[in-house]
Amino acid sequence: MQELASLVLVALLLVAFLLDSASAFVVRKDHSSLVLFATTRRYGPPLGDDFFESPRVQKEKDQTQAREFRSLLDKVLTALESDRPEHIPSLLTKHAELLLRMPGHVVTELVQEALQNDNTDKAKVEEALEMIVSFVEDFVEQSKQLDDQHKQLLGKIIRTMTTLSKSQTERQREESLDQFLQEHRHEFTRGFLRHLEGECDRIQSAPSVTPDSLKLKETLLVIHARILEEMAVDCLGEGALVLGQLIAYDDKIERIAVLEAGLQVRGVEFAQELAALTQEALEGFQQQQVDPDLVTRVQEIDQRVQEFVEENGTFQ
Repeated sequence: MQELASLVLVALLLVAFLLDSASAFVVRKDHSSLVLFATTRRYGPPLGDDFFESPRVQKEKDQTQAREFRSLLDKVLTALESDRPEHIPSLLTKHAELLLRMPGHVVTELVQEALQNDNTDKAKVEEALEMIVSFVEDFVEQSKQLDDQHKQLLGKIIRTMTTLSKSQTERQREESLDQFLQEHRHEFTRGFLRHLEGECDRIQSAPSVTPDSLKLKETLLVIHARILEEMAVDCLGEGALVLGQLIAYDDKIERIAVLEAGLQVRGVEFAQELAALTQEALEGFQQQQVDPDLVTRVQEIDQRVQEFVEENGTFQ
């Protein structure tokens, strides 16, 4: 066991150096020993200013991460000792961010501490560590696959926007883009939205911002907004999307005019859906403090929708 511990520590010391230049790591079981190696940097901009933090702040952060990792390791060991390993994957998933951001030198110290503790079952510790590092390996690989898919999807959208015929009117180009987005709406996820946000952050945090990069950022923001609309329709229904758009109008006359046009086009069935939403919203407003102006806007929308339903049909 002492020989195994030595092998693990040598590998950890090596990867600790490598991890200083990588923000994720993969751990793989090979020939019954743990071999750790660095993988590529995580995609997108750095999420913090760790490089510029003072030694005191960095030490406090390391201590916090060490406590969290030690607590996680104890939970994994408890699950193994109670013969309930099926709970471990969900446990590790909840702490995926911690595992991906653990500094190499902190990992080294914690593993050394665990293996040298006479009060622990070293075989169980080794098994727990292997499960953790195997999870991280799979997580990183799946994340890379998702990231590649997001890049491909974003590329398709941008190509669609840039290859639209200049002879088309602006309305025709919008309709072509709408058709493409509707055909691919099943591919839009929260993960893809985060990918877009990460791209915008990357452009914003670049050392120098060029006109081309600003134009790209504007394009990404347009795509982000359009995809949010598509997802809102899928998740909440068209009525919720329309209600949100109506509330955004500051001018009452304009707001009611847009509502009136929409009701005339979509008919009574849509009006009933919208009425149910406004009633639900107003009931919710009574249970919490809400901006009076927002309440007024929803009341005005609700009143006109109710009138439209009474004029053109009845609730079923």
